[in-house]
Amino acid sequence: MPETRVAVALGHCDSFVGIFIDWLPQWAQFEAAKTNRNWLYGTPELSWQVAQSVLFPTPAKAVGAYKNAWLAGSPLGQVDIVQIDRTTVPEDLHAYRAIAYAGWNSMNDKIADTLRKYLERGGRLLVCLPHLSTRLDREYRAYGAADLLGNGDLSTLLPVRVTGRKTVEGKVGVADKAFEIPADEVTAPLTGANLAQIAAGPGVVTVCSDASGAPVVIRCPVGAGEVVMVLAWEYPGHPAIAQLYAHLLNAFAARERGEVFITEKGENTPRYNGAEIASISYAVYVDRIYLLNMDTRAPHTFDLHQGDRVRTVTLKPVEFLEAER
Repeated sequence: MPETRVAVALGHCDSFVGIFIDWLPQWAQFEAAKTNRNWLYGTPELSWQVAQSVLFPTPAKAVGAYKNAWLAGSPLGQVDIVQIDRTTVPEDLHAYRAIAYAGWNSMNDKIADTLRKYLERGGRLLVCLPHLSTRLDREYRAYGAADLLGNGDLSTLLPVRVTGRKTVEGKVGVADKAFEIPADEVTAPLTGANLAQIAAGPGVVTVCSDASGAPVVIRCPVGAGEVVMVLAWEYPGHPAIAQLYAHLLNAFAARERGEVFITEKGENTPRYNGAEIASISYAVYVDRIYLLNMDTRAPHTFDLHQGDRVRTVTLKPVEFLEAER
């Protein structure tokens, strides 16, 4: 099996099919969608597109003039999709050092308890506020604090209580450098977006906040693990949130890289928007490393890191390389 340290959660009641189709209703609810457009693919499913663009980017020119819908790199390494629902137990998640939520999730106490145990054992979790909503009716905009896990008391997962909703005031500034968020680039669209008002308990650190000091992203140790949470009211596929979520997901996953990884030439941290490594798919095994240039038209040059060793590699179009670890 290849080394896989990170997973993206397929949430409870999520039926995303792997591609965004704006006329497609979740769970084939065609009749319901005629009167309630929330049943159509929307920002929860756009959130999957953001996650895919980070973890499995599909370079636009990989097949020349034709649209590239499927040929994807893996610049952050192999990533699994793991179902998390009421039947999931902590042992199902122990193989992953970090799990991120992207699309739809209807939270319940059983799932929250499983995630808590995962965190206590050292796992890391990236989650956004709507992932903690308990609603089953596809209402993902006009929900309230009472619809959240614990009626807004999120202490099962982290010491935070949601007390209401406000809008992001002014510019969003970065208070904690843990994720190296480029404030002006990814936080500017957040101004005016809906945001949770919270009462934070001990250990909660503000990663970035608006001009009034209201937290926008927080992180908190839980047991031997950590929760990173985006407090925006809508799913991260919303245009105001997408850039911030993409940056957080990249940094969240990159932190879990092993001793073997790839980067742009001369860099030390992998990034999804790298012009070269976005076209490279690779997998790390116990004694071998496999690398494939998914681009059918152009060569790509990048750095292969193996512990303290770094070597520059160039792969021709669709070239496959097997290397010793």
